[in-house]
Amino acid sequence: ARGELAATFAAYPHLTEALPAMGYGDAQIRDLEATIRAAVEEGGVEAVAVGTPIDLSRILEIPVPHTRIRYELQVIGRPTLDEALALQSEHLSCYELTYEEDTPLFARLQAGAIRADEDLASDMYEALRDRCGEHGLVQYEVSNFARDRKALTPSPRPAAPAWPWLRELPALACRHNVNYWRGGAYYGLGPSAASHVQGVRTTNRADTARYCRDLALGRRPVEASDELPPLRRAGEIAAFGLRMNVGWPFAEFTTVTGFDLRQHWADDMARLVACDWGRLEADRFRLTAVGLRFADAAGAMFLR
Repeated sequence: ARGELAATFAAYPHLTEALPAMGYGDAQIRDLEATIRAAVEEGGVEAVAVGTPIDLSRILEIPVPHTRIRYELQVIGRPTLDEALALQSEHLSCYELTYEEDTPLFARLQAGAIRADEDLASDMYEALRDRCGEHGLVQYEVSNFARDRKALTPSPRPAAPAWPWLRELPALACRHNVNYWRGGAYYGLGPSAASHVQGVRTTNRADTARYCRDLALGRRPVEASDELPPLRRAGEIAAFGLRMNVGWPFAEFTTVTGFDLRQHWADDMARLVACDWGRLEADRFRLTAVGLRFADAAGAMFLR
């Protein structure tokens, strides 16, 4: 491999016969062309199958016979959702695709090979919410839906204080996630997993080999740790908790964080109410249906 592609192969050693096209910039095309030429001259490659969304032969020279593999992308929408709903699951988590930097998908987005369609994403989210409701799955967080089998014996409630809003959750909501969104302590197991215990946030090693080696030596495989100042931690808890439909009751937030939403975030709540993203009630603040669609942007306003 040549240029940046050499680093890609070093990071992903399982790639052997597949050559990733990391993007379509001038430097990336030069690296790809040089790598193909080296594979032909030094590795005895006699033919190339091109599986990229664009026809590479138009932008670089391939010195051996080549065939373009064509494929079509189907927008993931109601057919797949219908199949999931037909399973009559107790719980459904549906997260929107995000474009993470340093990934081939992000490189394709930057190169213009694919595009993000915000209008389509909004339509799909509304369809998801409506169809789940039609099938008895109650939304309790931006991306999570659960059945509300109150007639059945509900699963045990967390050991946390029995806040009244707990009764507003569907009976089969994920208790682990609820604890996470409400600022509770949690342990993360496995490479890259995060933990938050006694105010300290830690992240495990991402490298699986080093993670296993630390365990074998009796060491915690922690790669990084930090402890946020109280106000910053409270803002983070506010942002995560607002992803839930119940919002943040003022009394609970003060008990959990030691801060009053109405004192430290009054202007932020007012701005969200003004644009119909938030609703201020007598005992709490919560996001509206529109606000939940943009919960990340709304939550960012509470970070300090």
